[in-house]
Amino acid sequence: MSSTEQVGFVERVVSACERVESSLGRGKTGPATATAIREAVFEDVLGYDAAAASQSGGVVRFAVDGRVAVVLAAAGRGADATAVVEPAFAAAAGTPARFVVAATPSRLLVYERLDGDAAAGDPVGAAESGDAADARAADGDDPVETIRGTPARRRADVSLAETVAAARRGPPSETLDPARQLQLAKLRVLRVDALTDGTHDERGGGEPAVDPADDGGSDSAAGDTETGTAGSDGDTEASAGDGGGPEGAVDDTTPAVTADDTMSETTATTTPETDAEGDALVATALDCLEQELVPAVGRAHETVSAEIDDFEGDREAATTAIEHALASAEPDAAGPARRRLVEVDAAAEPARRLRAAYGSWVRGARRTGFTPGENRRAFVRVTAAALLDDLLLGRALAANGVVPELSAGEGRRRLRETWAASGLDRDASDVIAAAREARRPTVERATPDPADWLLAHAGSETDTGQERVADALAATMDRLADCPFPSSPARIAAAYDDLRRQWDVPAVATGDDPPAVSGTDPTTDTPSFPEAVCDRLWGDEGVRGAAPAVVDPACGDGRYLVAAAARLRERLADASPTARLRAVRGSLTGVDPDPLACRVTETRLWLELLPDLVAATRESSDLALEPLRVFRTDPLAAGHDGRPPAPDALTGRRYDVVLGRFPTVLRRAVPDGPAAAAYADYETAYYTYDLSALYLERVADWLAPGGRLAAVVAGRFRDTRFGEKTRERLPGWYDLAELRELPGSAPGGSPLLVVARRRESTATDPAARRPADGHVTVAAGLDAAGEQLPAAVFDADEWPVGADGDSDG
Repeated sequence: MSSTEQVGFVERVVSACERVESSLGRGKTGPATATAIREAVFEDVLGYDAAAASQSGGVVRFAVDGRVAVVLAAAGRGADATAVVEPAFAAAAGTPARFVVAATPSRLLVYERLDGDAAAGDPVGAAESGDAADARAADGDDPVETIRGTPARRRADVSLAETVAAARRGPPSETLDPARQLQLAKLRVLRVDALTDGTHDERGGGEPAVDPADDGGSDSAAGDTETGTAGSDGDTEASAGDGGGPEGAVDDTTPAVTADDTMSETTATTTPETDAEGDALVATALDCLEQELVPAVGRAHETVSAEIDDFEGDREAATTAIEHALASAEPDAAGPARRRLVEVDAAAEPARRLRAAYGSWVRGARRTGFTPGENRRAFVRVTAAALLDDLLLGRALAANGVVPELSAGEGRRRLRETWAASGLDRDASDVIAAAREARRPTVERATPDPADWLLAHAGSETDTGQERVADALAATMDRLADCPFPSSPARIAAAYDDLRRQWDVPAVATGDDPPAVSGTDPTTDTPSFPEAVCDRLWGDEGVRGAAPAVVDPACGDGRYLVAAAARLRERLADASPTARLRAVRGSLTGVDPDPLACRVTETRLWLELLPDLVAATRESSDLALEPLRVFRTDPLAAGHDGRPPAPDALTGRRYDVVLGRFPTVLRRAVPDGPAAAAYADYETAYYTYDLSALYLERVADWLAPGGRLAAVVAGRFRDTRFGEKTRERLPGWYDLAELRELPGSAPGGSPLLVVARRRESTATDPAARRPADGHVTVAAGLDAAGEQLPAAVFDADEWPVGADGDSDG
């Protein structure tokens, strides 16, 4: 290739990188990334025909002369390209592919698979194109690596992000340094004309050629299978990818890929079929969310929102007409005006429901500090996620025989036929309603549905926005029905958690995830930290009975309750499945003001309990269970200044255990209003307090005497002015057992795990309470032995331990 040709090729690659960036926008998922790179780089620059590419989720196989020559695997935003390499090689296993490409929205890594001679230093294959030889010579001898048992050499490392940034500053020949230009030029080894005429390696022990149009593939040599349903060539925006972690699973044949969690030993040893099913489900669900649900919900939201003012104007006009008619000499004229008012009220129902749902979410998710535009966009995603969440729960229950399958397959067909025979015009929203009704005796949701404003009127002939929602729901049902479903409850739960971490829905969690630390500290792994906290409590004889009453007053995504459910199921292993279900259901209580958080908590708990649901359904065909004890309310503000009180089912009992991660929102971040007024009434609401201090005060009323507390809070109260009231009162409510500082940060200071026991009688006045006895463990980290300090020293105004690095309140 001449220097002129090389410059032209580099400029074309730079232009392709810019197209990849612009086409992805915010939707940097694995499948979307794979689609963008396939179209902009492989088709437009490298010369591949669209028919020669077979894409499933985030994996694309490119065929040359009827055989797979290149396998591309992509992860989404936040993933590290080096973490995608092994899954990419797994996707290429059993194919004759010569090149393997690992990609993220910001980086491309190109590897050449080598046979034994090539690994020793010889080129692969009998023939090597001039371009490939030029690139190899320019590159020198890259070290040979062994990846998943395959010797390979890295051939190119392209930074898409740096390339795009440089292109925006001027011509690539001027803004890109020679080393970057060389890496772009190396991509020419992937051109079709460099791999034709038998120059690509014959791998796979005589594996048959893969039909480019067949997403099923034939990659069975390594046990990997493709379902062909994990994604599509039209993947668009999704904010967090497809797989475990920040951006996702690469495809439906490989384990989840994250920026900080590559293939663990556990992941690597699970069966490829099971991994493929979970990854396919996640990729399909994300694709449905981005391509079907979010756009349709967004249009419906715009339609209904635009009509709110019109409805209010029409209602005022109808009311005025009634008043005028009644005041006139012809009161009968009020009849038509009344009928008009009824019509207006009926037409305004979606708008009223939308306004109520939106306001409930803004307050519950503490979104009052965001702009209206930001909140509207976020609420659209919340509504779409709630729809997807409900469909997935129903699919999981039906796939395991707990409830009839009505949203897919034969069950859905029979439902449609029944409606048609009855002359009823029904759509996908009615299918959801029927599925909910069918599972109501066994699995009923008690918390409000953020999508209720939409479902009640989806398919309305007078509202094209909601007609599109019905169409989107139908398309999502079809795709989920075609997608292989994980075969075990554990895999379903894992796939749901992968999806939930990636669907880019605002903060359904109790603050930040538990902070990561090095070594073996349990806080390294988000799921293990709640489990470790539960183990700390369950291993103590002070926790009463096999099924103690447990509450998480800020349940967020339900991680602590799910961990508690797992421990309770272990303790109740000898009980029948039905008895175990009822015991766990009666034991656990979750509270959160965010409506979607409550729905997610319900779903995660039902998935945790799915094995018992399956067994109990086999025991009794008419199994009936009460809804889970998950309540949408702000426990700090309930009942204040005319607000609805907390449900009696929540406050009408004393709990044996309070656990969780309490919100650390600072007072200055709480807007003036009823909530702020309610918070100000707490004794610990002092100066620049944060909400976690108020939670410590509130749950002291919920704990039974002798009950245990294990909560992560903001630790700056230990030595700040705002913490004076907390330090003064905490020893009056609790006998402190442990104060463990955790790595990380929070708005209210460094995280602190407080483990304590509620006193038999509480007294905030130090002179009126029993002197503290025993010792308090003060340590950094969950497992450190720390220092044993006399409990009595915490009765003083100044504690002997502070929060290093925290600013004074």
